[in-house]
Amino acid sequence: MLDYAAAILALLLDWIAKGFVVLGLAFLADLLLRRANASLRHLIWLVGLAAVMLLPVVSWMVTV
Repeated sequence: MLDYAAAILALLLDWIAKGFVVLGLAFLADLLLRRANASLRHLIWLVGLAAVMLLPVVSWMVTV
């Protein structure tokens, strides 16, 4: 039981770290493009959030 909990915790921490990196890159892109159209900046955030939501699926597909 403890092994499963440790594995799940490691997986969650991995997803959190990857999500932090993805959203950090979206934030940097937003800063660099602050004078661009609002629609472009919203698209950057949309892609960043979609990437964070797909992280569990993609990491599962890569490991299998």
